[in-house]
Amino acid sequence: MRRLGRLSAAVLVLCACEVVAPLDALKVVDATVGDAGVADAGVADASDTLDAAVTPMPDAAVVPPDAASVTPDAASVTPDAASVTPDAASVTPDAAPTPDAAAPPMCLVDADCAPQLCRGGVCVDRVQLVADVPPIIDASDPIDVLTLSANSDEDALPDLAILNGTTSEVHVLIGVGDGTFTARFGPFPAGPGAVALAKGNFDDELGEDIVVANNDDATVTILHGVGDGDFTVDAAVVASDAPGPGGAASIAAGPLDLDDLDDLAVADQGISALSVLSGTRPPLDPGYVSAPLAVANVPRPASLTAGPLTLGADPSVVGVDEGNGHGFIYTNVGGTFQLALDWLPNDGALNRVTLADVDEDGVLDLIGTVPGANRVVIRFDAGGEASLAAGPQPTDARAADLDGDLHLDAVMIHGDDATVGVNCSDGAGGFERDLRIFNVGSGPTRLVTEDLNFDGLPDVIVISGLDQRVDVLMNRSPGPSP
Repeated sequence: MRRLGRLSAAVLVLCACEVVAPLDALKVVDATVGDAGVADAGVADASDTLDAAVTPMPDAAVVPPDAASVTPDAASVTPDAASVTPDAASVTPDAAPTPDAAAPPMCLVDADCAPQLCRGGVCVDRVQLVADVPPIIDASDPIDVLTLSANSDEDALPDLAILNGTTSEVHVLIGVGDGTFTARFGPFPAGPGAVALAKGNFDDELGEDIVVANNDDATVTILHGVGDGDFTVDAAVVASDAPGPGGAASIAAGPLDLDDLDDLAVADQGISALSVLSGTRPPLDPGYVSAPLAVANVPRPASLTAGPLTLGADPSVVGVDEGNGHGFIYTNVGGTFQLALDWLPNDGALNRVTLADVDEDGVLDLIGTVPGANRVVIRFDAGGEASLAAGPQPTDARAADLDGDLHLDAVMIHGDDATVGVNCSDGAGGFERDLRIFNVGSGPTRLVTEDLNFDGLPDVIVISGLDQRVDVLMNRSPGPSP
């Protein structure tokens, strides 16, 4: 039997990145929102610029001086025109001469263009996200999405699981490897009022399993991966000590009780509680979880993430209290969860939070969205905070190396103008000023990054609730030159 690694892929990849400047060297800069179309990073008409740069000027030695002071008697000095007029073809310069082909290209658009981004004399954008395929249209009301990448159908290509909020069903779409998806498995039934998805391994079998948080009765439904894209459905599991309406608003999977099994963190807003359900090893209730362990009294817990913040650390539950907009971390210390962080950003109330090692010190940092201030904020593990300007009403944010320079970039979605924004890392712990903008469907609410075609660059998947569609933006970024 194979067990998945306990630490998220994000931690494994990020720990391989080089360490950059210390935390106090972090640059906090604003990003400027551009046109709500696909950003072209200032790529101008290269032919016009090139012509202006190389158009030859006349020889200064042959420019005639003031005619009144030196013009002699015309008859005495005018030679036979035929004897001095050279062949026009021999002196007329080419209006648009071709530069020396052996000379290295020069970026004429932007003096700050990095050499590796100069393509044929034009500075290309560091990030290029393209909707190569039409959006995936679900039946109705897609409210959550996740990628399945651990041999869920035996080909190792990432697949998609999409939750339909209207029918409380999960659809699994099989990835082809180019951003398109073919066979659809399911729909698999969840409980009433299904609102959120998570993935893990709860039965020691090959293939990832899916868990669904059911809001109406405070339960979770576990879908066990068979390994070929299909799933079997377990009976719903009670998610809190006092199940009832309004519970199970969010769910996360990860090792939480100090063993090597995936457990569940459940946000139960019905009783204002954060709970942990411990995994059990087969043959004891294979795939089920034990009675819930109350962690903390949190008025409106949401946006949960679970697992250790660094390799070998005590496991933690990270989330947001929607009642006051605070971010929190509860850490399992000797079997008891203790409050490790209560964070209200300087910019205002949070609505979502996730984790990534932004400053590349080997410890995960918190990345959150503050819709009221149009900001994306980062809270570093060692303390300190960074703030980035976002587009109108950011609803979700992630960190991913979109341009292939081994540094994490900030990726966000904006609910009011239906766009994805990308703010590239400057490689020194800060971010560039320019915010690149890419269009998606109306009302985007969830964001996922995943390398769908194994080219080393993560692609972007967005749920657009108002248009009832899922957009797939393939990453066509040029990447650094070798």
